[in-house]
Amino acid sequence: MLRSISWGQFGCFLLVAGGGYYLFVGMKFYGKEVKDFLSGKGVKEVGANTVATPAGRGNGVDQIQVPDFSEGGQPALFGSEDEMGDGTQEMFKAMEKVIALLKEVMNQGAVRKIGREELLDQFTEVLRKYRQLKGTHYQLAVNNFLVRTCSSNFSLVLGENELEVLWK
Repeated sequence: MLRSISWGQFGCFLLVAGGGYYLFVGMKFYGKEVKDFLSGKGVKEVGANTVATPAGRGNGVDQIQVPDFSEGGQPALFGSEDEMGDGTQEMFKAMEKVIALLKEVMNQGAVRKIGREELLDQFTEVLRKYRQLKGTHYQLAVNNFLVRTCSSNFSLVLGENELEVLWK
């Protein structure tokens, strides 16, 4: 009997059996998601300020509203303009400007493939112009941005001492 089955027939059987198995598992464990995807319900139109989450996942929220900071908007966390007295708004805008400049330096550094020391020197140049942020909670935000992006984009780990040197 085994002599009457060719390798091609055996391969087709394995493909059909494997496909059936994965179809069964997919429908059993991910039936709702598969049905929503195939019917087009899982794909939602997302505006410029929203982030889509997979259907049926998480806490039932399909879209998360992301605040728009591109036109000088400010997060509700920092209050309204009236509540942000004594130069806090200017400090926040300075922090945004520093982060934008640091992103530009990183992008140029990635394109030009510059070394660690040159990249740190360019960071120091940018931070030198914004010393009014030193010693504020905005410095902590800039430092966190540097640590996160340098470690993920450049495999560059910055310690507290190096960050302190950057701000001098």
